[in-house]
Amino acid sequence: MDLPASGSRSFTLQTGIRPQAVAGITVANDANTLTVNTQAATFLFNKAEFLVRGQSFQVQSGGANYQAVPTNWTIEEQGPMKVVVRVEGV
Repeated sequence: MDLPASGSRSFTLQTGIRPQAVAGITVANDANTLTVNTQAATFLFNKAEFLVRGQSFQVQSGGANYQAVPTNWTIEEQGPMKVVVRVEGV
């Protein structure tokens, strides 16, 4: 549509088909496990150990080997699009 210089015209915008509601992220938190389901993927954490890519999280420092041992799992934020899990340990 062409308008002359300094011209004006009113338009009404309408949406097309309303998108389906997203089910969102769900969290199942029990004594031994924490499960986060994003609908695209499910992440299962064993609260007795802290694994990164299936391997125990270890750090070497000063010739000593240290392994992360989780002591507390806290869901800090839980919304339809994001979950923040805090893992504390020794």
